[in-house]
Amino acid sequence: MSDSEIVIKLIERLAQLEGRVSELEDLSKTKKKRAAGAQAKPKGAIPGLDHAMLQPYLKDVTKDLQSDLVTLYGGSVEEIQTELLEAVSWIKANPKRAPVSNYGRFFRNWLSRWYEKKRRGVGTNPVIQGIRVVTPEPDQPKELRLPYVPRN
Repeated sequence: MSDSEIVIKLIERLAQLEGRVSELEDLSKTKKKRAAGAQAKPKGAIPGLDHAMLQPYLKDVTKDLQSDLVTLYGGSVEEIQTELLEAVSWIKANPKRAPVSNYGRFFRNWLSRWYEKKRRGVGTNPVIQGIRVVTPEPDQPKELRLPYVPRN
């Protein structure tokens, strides 16, 4: 192999390596942009949801998600705060079924169910799903209190 052939191969190899370096630089720029976007998410409670009982649970939920929940599920922050306090009390009462992380998802699902019940009016009138709730008088005979339904 002559000296000129060796020089040509070295130049070709150098061009290949320069192409790889530029690819790595582009990849590094993309990673830096992603990291910069991930850092810009403030956490903590937004004004109105700053109740002391909510603080440990809202510290990991982004402020953007909290303001989205307030906008999406209610007009007043007080209603949302009351419902979130009920969710926190449920978490404390049911530690085995409670989430250990991702409280934002839990609160979103809780508020979604609450909003649907509120929208449909469930729980605000004595008729629930077509069945009228009747409390029998204590002086009525048993057969009038509980109707007998034969089972096959």
